Formats: sequence, structure tokens, C-alpha cells
Amino acid sequence: DGLADDDEASVLIIPPVVDISLTKTVSNATPRIGEQISFEIAATNNGDITATNIGIEEILPDGYLFISATASIGTYDDLVGFWSIPSLADSGTAVLTLVVEVLETDDYLNTASLAFVDQIDLNIANDSAEATVTPSCLNIFSEFSPNGDGVNEFFQIDCITRFPNNTLKVYNRWGNIVFETEAYANDWDGISNGRAVVNKGEKLPVGTYYYILDLGDGSRPIADWLYINR
Repeated sequence: DGLADDDEASVLIIPPVVDISLTKTVSNATPRIGEQISFEIAATNNGDITATNIGIEEILPDGYLFISATASIGTYDDLVGFWSIPSLADSGTAVLTLVVEVLETDDYLNTASLAFVDQIDLNIANDSAEATVTPSCLNIFSEFSPNGDGVNEFFQIDCITRFPNNTLKVYNRWGNIVFETEAYANDWDGISNGRAVVNKGEKLPVGTYYYILDLGDGSRPIADWLYINR
């Protein structure tokens, strides 16, 4: 009835709220293919109460191979890409460090996102963070050792698969072709091949050779030397 008597009552409910913010950094933004780098993901509770049951999605893209993980609080499951934090005190920070190997696959944007927390998160603008790398591609290694020990057995050219129309020709010191192929894919083990080469099917001796690599993309062919060490 609108009168100030005892037939009306009210209560104010203030739900528990927190503010989980994420940041991410990478140890080397311009690594080589095959190099190991680390991502550091930090989760900070900017709220006034302890946050509980925090789940953070951290799925590695195809450009990385998982090596190891270290979490200051909680655990990381690399199979599903999930970091679980049981609780995080107000003003507290938890850190997850991922060590990965950089692969040749061109998929490097790494994003971490807050999936859930028991309390209400006040600020969704800081619930995700990302970092990426730009690998130094087309790194041509000048030496390989096809001796059967399983290490450095092939002539390696980082990112060569990004140039499917490439042509590779290798010459000895007298200018004779000892190896040639199209669409080279890091699979030459120092054995000569083809109709127009010398010593077809034989292991090439230790020594310095010269190559011409045409990427097939209209750029100028690359000419340089390489060394076979057995």
C-alpha cells in the first residue's frame, strides 16, 4: 500500500565478482624453423576476493610442437590444451610457461582465453591474450652429413614446401650436374640422380658443391655452395 509499515521488506544482494586478466609473451618473435621457444601466459586476479575454479583454454596451433609446460599454480593438459587453476587470491598472478618447437606449418597465432570461473568476471575485455611469431624462412643450410647416423642426413632448406614450383640443381666443382629435381622437399641424401648427371645412383664424395635454387615464384634464382661431409 506504499505506507512505511511492516508489510514490506527488501534485501540487496551483491554477487561475488572478480576480474581475471590474461597476458601472453613469447621469448623470440623471429625464430628459426626447428628452434625451441617459450610462451609465457599470466593470469591475474584484479578483483577483491579469491577467484576459484579458473579454466583457461590454451590450444597450440599447428605451427608448434609441444615440448613441456610449467605452471606456478594449477596444471596444464597439453592433450586438450587446457590450464586449470583451483584458486587465485585477489591481486595474485599465476604463470604458465610453454616450451614449443617451431614447425614449418604456417599457423603461428597462439591465443589464450578464459573459459570459466566460479565468480562473475567484471571485465571481459581482458579475458584473452595472443602472441605470434614470424619465423625466418628459406634458411638454406650449407652443410649436411649423409652418413647413416640419423643426424643431418639431408640437404635442408627451411620453408621450401611453401614454394611447390621450385627447381633445385646441384653441380660439382667441374660444373657437372650431380643432382636435380623439381618440387624439392628436403629429401636429398647426397646420392646423384637423373639422366644428365654424373655417377648416377652413387654416393657423392666429401667435398664442396654448388647449387642453383629456383623458387618458381618469379624471383631471381639463388646460387650458392654446400658441403657434403660423411
